[in-house]
Amino acid sequence: MIHVHLATATVDIELTGWSRLWAFKCHLSFPRDAIHRVYRRPKEMRPPWFRLPGTYVPLILAAGTYRAYQQKEFWYTRFTPDCLVFELSNGPYTRVVVDTDRAGQLMAKLS
Repeated sequence: MIHVHLATATVDIELTGWSRLWAFKCHLSFPRDAIHRVYRRPKEMRPPWFRLPGTYVPLILAAGTYRAYQQKEFWYTRFTPDCLVFELSNGPYTRVVVDTDRAGQLMAKLS
């Protein structure tokens, strides 16, 4: 399970249970001012081709760190409609893609 918390200066993402195992990560944090854009994941969007470390089962689960050319992305999605994409600048990741049951609320708070 994924929990997204909005603090005053940061966005904290906590992975619990089996999510930690699939993504090889338990916590992720990035500054709110590093967010360039937030939107729902388009249905055709897929993770980059190189995964290290992580888990990928086509159209079922994408979890972990993915890389392509100049990009480093973190994904944890079961390809549900309630999936947010955070495009970032000046951070360790260029994009963070996570499922959340509060996608609409989070987008409203961040815009």
